[in-house]
Amino acid sequence: MTDLLQQAIQHHRAGEFSQAESLYRAILQTQPSHPDANHNLGVLAVAVNKTELALPFFKLALETNPNHTQFWLSYIDALIKTEQFDLARDILKTGLERGLRNTKLFPSVSFTRFAFLDGFRSEKVFVIISIFIKNLRTD
Repeated sequence: MTDLLQQAIQHHRAGEFSQAESLYRAILQTQPSHPDANHNLGVLAVAVNKTELALPFFKLALETNPNHTQFWLSYIDALIKTEQFDLARDILKTGLERGLRNTKLFPSVSFTRFAFLDGFRSEKVFVIISIFIKNLRTD
């Protein structure tokens, strides 16, 4: 399975998305909860502007391996891009409670849009941002 995943990643990095997708899906045929294959299928979906389709892949990757920071970031970012702000905030809060810290999340464009969206009731968002910033400073 590792060889198949490595081949998929090589195709993915080369921009050969169709080949990468086929290989990731082949992995999921035998291991439906494979976290890397699920995550990378989500990344492919986002790359071709089908972020909504990425969500179940990111969610399953995170549920299968919640210790992988990138899975949290990808899922939260996709939720923000699809304007599912309440769920993104809840997932971010859960991540922070479980130790998500010192990541690339704060400076991301999507996170900034999420945090400062005009008209968005953001009191809780600013509390979460404050917690996140505090966590960044303690590392």
